[in-house]
Amino acid sequence: MAEIHGRLGAAAPSANTDTSLYQAPAGTKATAKVTLCNRGATDTTMRLAYVPGAIAGVASADYLYYDAPLPANSSLPLDALTIAAGHSLLVRFGSASCSASAIGIQEDA
Repeated sequence: MAEIHGRLGAAAPSANTDTSLYQAPAGTKATAKVTLCNRGATDTTMRLAYVPGAIAGVASADYLYYDAPLPANSSLPLDALTIAAGHSLLVRFGSASCSASAIGIQEDA
Protein backbone atom coordinates (compact mmCIF):
# COMPACT_ATOMS: atom_id res chain seq x y z
CA MET A 1 0.00 0.00 0.00
CA ALA A 2 1.30 3.48 -0.81
CA GLU A 3 2.08 5.99 1.87
CA ILE A 4 -0.48 8.72 2.42
CA HIS A 5 0.74 12.15 3.50
CA GLY A 6 -1.75 14.85 4.44
CA ARG A 7 -5.27 14.78 5.81
CA LEU A 8 -6.11 11.33 7.10
CA GLY A 9 -9.52 12.27 8.43
CA ALA A 10 -11.92 15.12 9.09
CA ALA A 11 -15.28 15.36 10.83
CA ALA A 12 -17.91 17.98 11.63
CA PRO A 13 -20.35 15.87 13.68
CA SER A 14 -23.76 16.66 15.07
CA ALA A 15 -23.77 17.70 18.73
CA ASN A 16 -23.24 14.94 21.30
CA THR A 17 -22.50 12.26 18.69
CA ASP A 18 -19.56 9.85 18.91
CA THR A 19 -17.84 10.12 15.53
CA SER A 20 -14.91 8.30 13.94
CA LEU A 21 -12.21 10.79 12.96
CA TYR A 22 -9.80 8.16 11.57
CA GLN A 23 -9.25 4.41 11.66
CA ALA A 24 -5.93 2.95 10.51
CA PRO A 25 -6.60 0.23 7.92
CA ALA A 26 -5.32 -3.30 8.44
CA GLY A 27 -1.61 -3.63 7.65
CA THR A 28 -0.91 0.07 8.23
CA LYS A 29 0.09 2.45 10.98
CA ALA A 30 -0.21 6.21 11.14
CA THR A 31 1.11 9.24 12.94
CA ALA A 32 -1.27 12.17 13.04
CA LYS A 33 -1.61 15.58 14.63
CA VAL A 34 -5.19 16.24 15.63
CA THR A 35 -6.72 19.72 15.69
CA LEU A 36 -10.09 20.38 17.29
CA CYS A 37 -11.93 23.55 16.25
CA ASN A 38 -14.91 25.38 17.74
CA ARG A 39 -16.31 27.54 14.94
CA GLY A 40 -19.15 28.78 17.13
CA ALA A 41 -19.61 31.88 19.24
CA THR A 42 -20.18 29.96 22.50
CA ASP A 43 -17.93 27.74 24.59
CA THR A 44 -18.53 23.99 24.39
CA THR A 45 -16.97 20.69 25.41
CA MET A 46 -15.05 18.04 23.53
CA ARG A 47 -14.00 14.42 23.86
CA LEU A 48 -11.16 12.59 22.15
CA ALA A 49 -10.50 8.87 22.51
CA TYR A 50 -7.93 6.46 21.14
CA VAL A 51 -9.87 3.21 20.68
CA PRO A 52 -8.15 -0.16 20.06
CA GLY A 53 -10.67 -1.12 17.37
CA ALA A 54 -13.81 0.51 15.97
CA ILE A 55 -15.34 3.39 17.94
CA ALA A 56 -18.34 1.27 18.94
CA GLY A 57 -15.98 -0.46 21.38
CA VAL A 58 -14.94 2.70 23.23
CA ALA A 59 -14.24 2.17 26.93
CA SER A 60 -13.76 4.66 29.74
CA ALA A 61 -10.00 4.07 29.71
CA ASP A 62 -9.75 5.04 26.01
CA TYR A 63 -10.47 8.74 26.55
CA LEU A 64 -7.61 11.21 26.26
CA TYR A 65 -10.00 14.14 26.88
CA TYR A 66 -13.49 13.86 28.35
CA ASP A 67 -15.85 16.86 28.34
CA ALA A 68 -12.84 19.17 28.29
CA PRO A 69 -13.59 22.85 27.56
CA LEU A 70 -13.25 24.14 24.01
CA PRO A 71 -13.59 27.93 23.98
CA ALA A 72 -15.64 29.80 21.39
CA ASN A 73 -13.94 30.64 18.08
CA SER A 74 -10.80 28.70 18.90
CA SER A 75 -8.70 25.74 17.84
CA LEU A 76 -6.84 23.23 19.97
CA PRO A 77 -3.86 21.61 18.23
CA LEU A 78 -2.77 18.39 19.94
CA ASP A 79 0.51 16.48 19.99
CA ALA A 80 1.04 13.77 17.40
CA LEU A 81 -0.55 10.38 18.06
CA THR A 82 0.68 7.04 16.71
CA ILE A 83 -2.23 4.89 15.56
CA ALA A 84 -1.86 1.13 15.15
CA ALA A 85 -3.61 -0.95 12.48
CA GLY A 86 -7.34 -1.22 13.17
CA HIS A 87 -7.27 1.39 15.93
CA SER A 88 -9.46 4.52 15.80
CA LEU A 89 -9.72 8.11 16.92
CA LEU A 90 -13.12 9.14 18.25
CA VAL A 91 -14.30 12.74 18.61
CA ARG A 92 -17.42 14.19 20.20
CA PHE A 93 -18.45 17.79 20.77
CA GLY A 94 -21.16 19.45 22.83
CA SER A 95 -22.06 21.66 19.87
CA ALA A 96 -22.63 21.10 16.15
CA SER A 97 -20.39 24.09 15.36
CA CYS A 98 -17.19 22.08 15.90
CA SER A 99 -14.89 20.11 13.66
CA ALA A 100 -11.77 17.98 13.88
CA SER A 101 -8.96 17.05 11.52
CA ALA A 102 -6.15 14.50 11.59
CA ILE A 103 -3.12 15.46 9.50
CA GLY A 104 -0.20 13.08 9.17
CA ILE A 105 1.30 10.02 7.53
CA GLN A 106 -0.19 6.57 6.98
CA GLU A 107 2.27 3.84 5.99
CA ASP A 108 2.61 0.07 5.86
CA ALA A 109 3.04 -1.49 9.28
